[in-house]
Amino acid sequence: MLKNPTGNFKKLPDLAYLPPIINMPKWIRQLTAAIVYSATLDYDATIDWKKIKVESPEWIFTKGPGTVETTEAISHFTRMGERKSILLLNLNWEDGWSAHPRPYPKSIYKFNIHLSSDVIMVRHLFYERYNWFAWVPESSQIIEKIRNKIPLYHS
Repeated sequence: MLKNPTGNFKKLPDLAYLPPIINMPKWIRQLTAAIVYSATLDYDATIDWKKIKVESPEWIFTKGPGTVETTEAISHFTRMGERKSILLLNLNWEDGWSAHPRPYPKSIYKFNIHLSSDVIMVRHLFYERYNWFAWVPESSQIIEKIRNKIPLYHS
């Protein structure tokens, strides 16, 4: 991953590379859309799913296999780690619901939802380590349906 690594960075393992045909942000948008649909059982035409903001603090986007400068990688992961901390610590996250009747084991996949007055955020967590965040513009048509689907509100 790193060009000209120094010190302990020389010991880092090789990283997986996904070819461009595997478009992770697109897949996360589709997964987010499926979650919203499972709560609303309706398609909201006001949401442009292609424009939904998606990011991961553990992911570096590249156009192909290759390496990045060590300082660039450190800067990226530091910035994204701070952003992840802010998102996880400063927002209220509710547990998502299971894929009934055969839910994924939570150690493989789970999601959380943050609802506010202007945005719905979905946090996808894979293997208890890899985070992806998706920002869905708030729509009065879907916010109550999502709130009603969250297990916390049924307790």
